[in-house]
Amino acid sequence: MPNLHVVRDKPRDRQAVTNLSGVLDITVKTLSYLHVGSGAEQVKIAQNIESIARDINKLGLKKLAQSRWSDIIGEGEFMAMPAVAGVPVIPGSSVKGNIRARMELSFVPRNGSVRSCFSVNMRQATKSSWRHSRIWGKRVEDNRGRACTYNEEEPAICLLCDIFGTQGLASLVMFSDFVGNRVALERISGEYGMKLLAAPPGSSFHGEISFRNLAESELGLILFGGMGISNSNAGRPVLLGRLKYRGKLAGKEFGRIQYVINSLTLSRLSKPLLGLGAGEQASGNMLQNVINTLISSAEREYGGELETVDEVKALA
Repeated sequence: MPNLHVVRDKPRDRQAVTNLSGVLDITVKTLSYLHVGSGAEQVKIAQNIESIARDINKLGLKKLAQSRWSDIIGEGEFMAMPAVAGVPVIPGSSVKGNIRARMELSFVPRNGSVRSCFSVNMRQATKSSWRHSRIWGKRVEDNRGRACTYNEEEPAICLLCDIFGTQGLASLVMFSDFVGNRVALERISGEYGMKLLAAPPGSSFHGEISFRNLAESELGLILFGGMGISNSNAGRPVLLGRLKYRGKLAGKEFGRIQYVINSLTLSRLSKPLLGLGAGEQASGNMLQNVINTLISSAEREYGGELETVDEVKALA
């Protein structure tokens, strides 16, 4: 397949304060079991470790490593999710990668050009999971060439690299970790010896996405193309985390979540949005009006270039 032309331009000034800046208050709701790496793997040290240690002089270190390692570590236990102060979290980097990848794949070529590069090797991702190709179809076959980098020799970048950042260029969108709200992880032991401590369906994780210098259409693109938000503050089911493509472990469904916008607060230096002034917060009916305005702006700007894909339905 011939190379597509990735539309690139100089990035906006990172120091200027223009357009929209503020914070989205977000909840990630689990619609199935969820596990996000990389948590520490817990192991149970063998009870007879002292007698094994006495064998070191007899066996030698090399032989011990080869023949007795499984005896030393004992029974493998469960892979945990990342945690902060003992509370399970979804790392902000995982949420950012999830949203950005969905936006990249949602852009379709038009007249041989496309708005976004692929920040990761999409062909390699396809090789690792045929389900990935089943969901996104021809998009994974797009030849978008190299990913953007920013330097004096290459000062032009694509739309999404301008928004989310790339090598040599800071992001305009920052993601906090998403902290579990009284999430009680469950032990799931399944095929191939896989053992996970996973968040059960109905769990919620709370975090924030802060943004600056974004146009209405760009913020709407994050909501619509990245989070699956359309006609309410709650998005359609999307895929996230370990086993999101495989779908099940021990008969339990994994990797289905929903993004929910709780509020949007503009910074004191932000441009106004609809009836929302700088420094003000939108929730309830006002939030829904703001969301509708942002998504309508994104559809006007990018509508002919976006393909909405229902990931969960595609795997059903």
